[in-house]
Parts: sequence; structure tokens; C-alpha cells
Amino acid sequence: MYREFDWQHDPRLRQLMPCSNDRNQQNERIEVAEFTIAEVETILADAGFDPALFHKRQLALLRLPQNMYLFLEAGFDVSRAPAFGTAKELFDRYWNEKRRSVAERVTLSPDPWLEVMQTLCDEMTSTQQLSVPRERMDGFPLDYLDQLAFEGVLTFDGRRYGFGHESFFDYCFARVFFTGSESLVSFLEMSEQHLFRRAQVPRPSDQPEPPPGAGAHRVRVGGVRARRSRGDSSDR
Repeated sequence: MYREFDWQHDPRLRQLMPCSNDRNQQNERIEVAEFTIAEVETILADAGFDPALFHKRQLALLRLPQNMYLFLEAGFDVSRAPAFGTAKELFDRYWNEKRRSVAERVTLSPDPWLEVMQTLCDEMTSTQQLSVPRERMDGFPLDYLDQLAFEGVLTFDGRRYGFGHESFFDYCFARVFFTGSESLVSFLEMSEQHLFRRAQVPRPSDQPEPPPGAGAHRVRVGGVRARRSRGDSSDR
């Protein structure tokens, strides 16, 4: 699944469908539209939830099929009013729920979840591809990777691993990026800002501000707000 913006501006994606009237092509473009509020309420009711327990803002957020999927997979209690107000909170809940579900099936110490996400993000960022060769994941137990695929967190076609959804890759990149010491500005300066790179940037920029006294301020880099240490006085 790819974003409409990427489809319109990335020639590599458009090459997948070189001719719309070619009967021999195996790729098909399917546009995913937003749900209506009535459809959202029906889906929630079918899943055992009471739509009356949801705020209008929550129902509006769930009109996006991706958000609805995250919500349904995030382990919310059907008997209680759900606590979420942003897509990021749905991703947070999805991350925690899937991590717990996989750990229940494959008990490992230490839990390799974060290392798996880090490896995938690093490799995809380095190659600017949305999947990695299976050999790159040989350091992790096969049973664990199988469960990640079973839960829909990863995809595996027999040769390459990828994330179940491109937006979850963006989320994971932001989450693991902020566990490291590299600044967003230096990350951007060290690589060309192709569409692949630009898609990764908004989520890190939306992370909470650093605590007072952290010695950082925000600047704009290529139209993207980013933190830069006070020691870097170069003009942007």
C-alpha cells in the first residue's frame, strides 16, 4: 500500500503500471477512500463496540481505513470508552499490543522487538527501499519473525521482509530515531532529500519538544522544522 502523493510523484511506482490498457499486466491500482461516519459506526458495532461511547473527533479519525485497522488491532476493551485522540496514539497502542502478542507466543530474553524494528528501519533508510532481503534478518529467530508476519506487523514473500504498512515504517523510524544520538538536521544533511526521505521526516518533527535546558532549538531545513544544537551556529 502506498500514499497517493508517492504514487503521483515517484516514477518507480508508476513504472509498476506502464500502460493502463495492458491486459497482460498483473498490477492493479485500487484507491482506498475514507469511510463515512455511518460506515465507521457500522464497522465498530460489528466488532462489538458501542459507537455511542466514541467522541465525534474519534469517529472522524477512524474514517481513514488505516486508522480503523490500527484501532481494531490495538486491543481496546469493547466495554469501555476508548482513550485516543490522534493517529500517533493509535500507533503507540498498536506497537504495544503487537509487541505483547508476539512475546506471548515466542518467549525470548531479551525481547528482540526493538532490535528488529531498528534493523529494518536502518536497512530501508540506507537503501531507500521498502523491503529488505531475508538474509539481512538472519540474526533473529525465525519463529519470532514468523509471528511478526502472522500479526501483520511485517510482510514476507519468501525472499524479502517489509512492514505491513508504509506508515508504520514511518512511525517506527521516528520512534527508533529518537532513541539514538543523531540530530534530525545532521540526518537530513547527510543524504539527498528524495520522496523516500521526505516521507520519513514529518513524524520525527511531531515528537515532543526536548526538556528545558536540553540545549536545542528548532530551525527549518528544506521546509521541515528540525532541532539543531545550540553549538551549531551555521545559517540555514
